[in-house]
Amino acid sequence: SDQATSARIQKFENAILLVSDAYLTDSVDPGLREMAIALLEKLLQDKKGGVRIILKRKDPLAALGVKQIEMLRSLTGEDRDFAQTELEHWEGFMVQLARAEPEGDEQAQPKLIK
Repeated sequence: SDQATSARIQKFENAILLVSDAYLTDSVDPGLREMAIALLEKLLQDKKGGVRIILKRKDPLAALGVKQIEMLRSLTGEDRDFAQTELEHWEGFMVQLARAEPEGDEQAQPKLIK
């Protein structure tokens, strides 16, 4: 959210890791799963401390994302319509995850002078 700070996000690190570990699988209610992936996607977009937390689970999340996207794309009819928003969140999350770099690295790397 707009009021989230890096310190506040760090306070909720364990909860964020729980979401990434337990609320993204097929066994979870689709509505809850959609909210979970939307949360993780937003944390990657905001770059207020959530990137570091999510990168702790990068490989398993990437593998799960590929599986979930494949499953969601294979749906047909009303099921596909119902799952469209979740699919969009997964696709956005995967793009953000692929581009994610640990926060603070931009200061550690030298800048090129033009």
